[in-house]
Amino acid sequence: MYKAFTFIELIIVTAITVLLLTFAVISFTPDNDLVNKRETFNNFLLHYHYAQDLALTENKYTYLVINGETGSYELFSSNIGEDRIKEVLFLENKEFENIDLSKTFEAVSFTGFDQSTSLEIIFSPWGTNNFSKPIFISFDNLEINIENITGFIF
Repeated sequence: MYKAFTFIELIIVTAITVLLLTFAVISFTPDNDLVNKRETFNNFLLHYHYAQDLALTENKYTYLVINGETGSYELFSSNIGEDRIKEVLFLENKEFENIDLSKTFEAVSFTGFDQSTSLEIIFSPWGTNNFSKPIFISFDNLEINIENITGFIF
């Protein structure tokens, strides 16, 4: 007498294996929305530090202006007594004058600061910002805390 698997047993084992593999693939596949939000958030942090570094290296004032209504930000610079000049921000080897956050985030808000719709972070030529107390910027559920004058972020 031969001992072998029947065709029905092979189909059942194959179906269970496919089902387990499907659950494994779904659970280990990253959420694209979350990945895009994290990448946009990191790009903002990169531009924040760029604004601070630009103030230090060029010995001028830089202004990172975040508009909560439009969900965008832009960078300006100026010397004392001169008009502001719009600076270019780089993202993925392209130049942008205005970075749009509204494609990724539903809301950009500020806490620990007056409840206006825009926030202007001014860096002096010494790399310090214009805040006397900490501020919080919320990008949907991602938040950053900018410590007062030092501009340290966590």
